[in-house]
Amino acid sequence: MSRLGPMIRPFVADGMVDLLQTIGRAMRNGCKARVFFVDASFAMNSTQNRRDSQRSSMIVAMRDVLQELLSSADPVEREIYRLLYEPFLHPLRNCANVIFPEMNPE
Repeated sequence: MSRLGPMIRPFVADGMVDLLQTIGRAMRNGCKARVFFVDASFAMNSTQNRRDSQRSSMIVAMRDVLQELLSSADPVEREIYRLLYEPFLHPLRNCANVIFPEMNPE
């Protein structure tokens, strides 16, 4: 991810489609789901006790993409994104053992 430059957002968004569909199916009908990101590449710096960034962590990048969507200036867009993606954003913000960067103020 660190080498993608401006292509990072489309790469992350593309990867999120499969991941969120899989998690969403597990959560269907209000079922609780537990997801394990077991590959170090999901948060490489955190495995070395360092803060991750959008460039080093797919988890951080996914969180940032979702946060951006839920912060849309268009109220209709923002509400649609909230209904679709908020159930995924909160758990991503709370992934255990990921050392997150500080969030930019909205």
